[in-house]
Amino acid sequence: SLGVEPKIFINDAMVSVSEISMIINNRRLALKERANLLKARIKSDKGVQLGVIIDIKQELRKEGVFRVEYEGIESSSLQ
Repeated sequence: SLGVEPKIFINDAMVSVSEISMIINNRRLALKERANLLKARIKSDKGVQLGVIIDIKQELRKEGVFRVEYEGIESSSLQ
C-alpha cells in the first residue's frame, strides 16, 4: 500500500539497502575461502515495487554476489 516503506530482512534482522554492502562484507570475511559460494535469496511480498528489488540486486552485484534466488510470498506470510 502507498506510504508504507518496504521492509528488508537479512538473517531475520531488518536492514536498509545501504547496510547490505557491510553485511555482505562481514559474511564474506566469516566464510573466508568459501566466500565465492556466497548467494542470496530475495523473498518478497508479491506487491513489492520492482524498484526495491532492483536496488537490492544492485547492492548485491556491487559486492560480487551474482547467485540470487527470488521468491514471491503472500503479504500475510510476512507479518
